[in-house]
Amino acid sequence: MAENIFYPKEGTNPFIKNLDEYKDLYQQSIDNPSEFFGNLAKENIKWIEEFDTVHNGEFSETKWFEGGKTNGKIVNDLKREEKKILGAE
Repeated sequence: MAENIFYPKEGTNPFIKNLDEYKDLYQQSIDNPSEFFGNLAKENIKWIEEFDTVHNGEFSETKWFEGGKTNGKIVNDLKREEKKILGAE
């Protein structure tokens, strides 16, 4: 079975500069997911109260950022933007 690899055009993603950066970020997420996603949450979400744990480690009863509190308006704004991006609105 032939493996097709499709590389993104340079500069098409404003957040990830190139494939090497993507691979590095991906590897960080695999090697230490709690640190990786915890840092992203701290950098990109305004927390009223910081979370205690990033993830509870459960699959069927998964919980993210337990103990943390954000402004509900922020959450609603994010959901609205997600719908726009996905074309649901």
